Amino acid sequence: MKKINLLILLTAIAFISTGQNKKAFVEKSFSKIVTTEVKAKNYEIKPIETAYDLALNFSYLKHLSIDSQNKYLILPLVTINNKSIDEKSLKDIRMSDIENYEFNSGGITTALYGSRSANGLLKLTLKKKY
Repeated sequence: MKKINLLILLTAIAFISTGQNKKAFVEKSFSKIVTTEVKAKNYEIKPIETAYDLALNFSYLKHLSIDSQNKYLILPLVTINNKSIDEKSLKDIRMSDIENYEFNSGGITTALYGSRSANGLLKLTLKKKY
């Protein structure tokens, strides 16, 4: 019961702080991204050429920051122009096509986007030609 009340409280705080209304929250539906099994132990930060590289680098940094014991990196939830995207599509998006990106993680992110965002949320905005 306490966990549910905390989730409701976090959601309410997030709505107030972001100015979102409940209808917008309920309508957001994000599917899980199937992740490639990339071993965390062998991973090294690499130059970012695609949105997939960006997501992997953020995943690795998150992995290190929480001292995760997972053997594999888990991609964050990734949205493009507020729509979820699959891993294969991430590999097709060049960094030159991205106007802006933002990475968030923590309790409020999980409260707003669900358990799939427990590994973070990477929000991409593409340039207007898309």
